[in-house]
Amino acid sequence: MRSFRALVLAAILVVFLCSAVMADFTAKTETTTSGFMGMGGMTSENTYLIKKDKIAIATTMDMPAMGQGQKGGNTRMILRKNGKELVTIDYNKKTYSVMDEKMIDSMAAMFENLGGMADSLKEMMTVETMESKMTGNTKKIQGLKAEEMTMNMHMIMEVKMMGPEPTPIDMKMSGNMWGTKDFDGHESYAKMIEGISTQIMSGSGGGLSGIMPLMEAFDIDQETMDEAMEFAKYIPIEGAFNMNMEIPNMPMNMTINTELVETSGKAIPDSEFEVPEGFKQVEPDFDFGGGGMAFPGMGQ
Repeated sequence: MRSFRALVLAAILVVFLCSAVMADFTAKTETTTSGFMGMGGMTSENTYLIKKDKIAIATTMDMPAMGQGQKGGNTRMILRKNGKELVTIDYNKKTYSVMDEKMIDSMAAMFENLGGMADSLKEMMTVETMESKMTGNTKKIQGLKAEEMTMNMHMIMEVKMMGPEPTPIDMKMSGNMWGTKDFDGHESYAKMIEGISTQIMSGSGGGLSGIMPLMEAFDIDQETMDEAMEFAKYIPIEGAFNMNMEIPNMPMNMTINTELVETSGKAIPDSEFEVPEGFKQVEPDFDFGGGGMAFPGMGQ
């Protein structure tokens, strides 16, 4: 009996130790965009760093046609406190912001207003197709099991370009993205993504929940939204998209390709999840009320 107890205790100890020494995970991807308004190519690198209850996504952008080089963008988004805190760092400006209730309420106000403008928006934009789907297809990418999500979008926008009459612009985008959850710490990663999503969908003003009437007005179903949210729990490591825009006398054909550069299970320093000393805190880089709109890492 004592031997059996010792065996059970040993097994429990092994399980505990294995969970306690869960390896960190790093994945670096490169996305190349070509054919953008005749301005040449654009390359961005995303580095995903996962360490127990912390996530960081570092992004650098290279836009040679704009003469910006790597300084075209150098940002980092950090999820901490089990997904309840989102920090955005801009290394070029040496600033950072923290997502708070004020920003969430600002988003809520915007989507509430958009919901009330559904009829007028439908006059400016027609959504022919908007689909995203987890296909169930899998494959190995550099030893990682990856799962596929496809996207298919077709919309027609009425835009005033020259003259009093609006110009119809036909836009189509289709392709696929492969994501992985085949790494240590995925369960924690997924919970934090769910945590930040829940926070954005809440707030005293309702957050993004106000977007649903607008989605319904354009016949974008809940299943499409759910599939996209499910894929958000994966790290995207490979993909290919084509976008075509039929603009009078200026057609645009754009390709967006993502590939996995490297992965690592080496320990990640805690400093990768901290704001550098001396950086100034600013308001979150979201503007939903001043006529413009920006997202983390894409400052105006």
